[in-house]
Amino acid sequence: MHNNKHGNKPLSARAIKTMRPGDKVKVDTGENTGLRVTCGSTGARSFIYRYRSPETGKLTQVKIGRYLSMSLAEARLELARMKDLRRDGVCIRAEAQREQARQSVADEQN
Repeated sequence: MHNNKHGNKPLSARAIKTMRPGDKVKVDTGENTGLRVTCGSTGARSFIYRYRSPETGKLTQVKIGRYLSMSLAEARLELARMKDLRRDGVCIRAEAQREQARQSVADEQN
């Protein structure tokens, strides 16, 4: 396991459950590096994937899901899928924006 500036303990469901508004972002470690959990002002917790875009080289992030409607294990599985796409040169955020634009055009044509 790697030491990082956020500590070296992997995320746990308990750590996520006890998050409160205003808490620091929690990050996962090891093979799950890039997985972050934020707690909004309402107490809603979201899983975020933070990565460097293979298209622009810039740091970017995309929401994976919300805690409770998605478990930590499910978020880690989705993170692994997204990391595979990124390794193949796909910027997940840019691809989602392109898909949304294609959908808008299709909706306008109908």
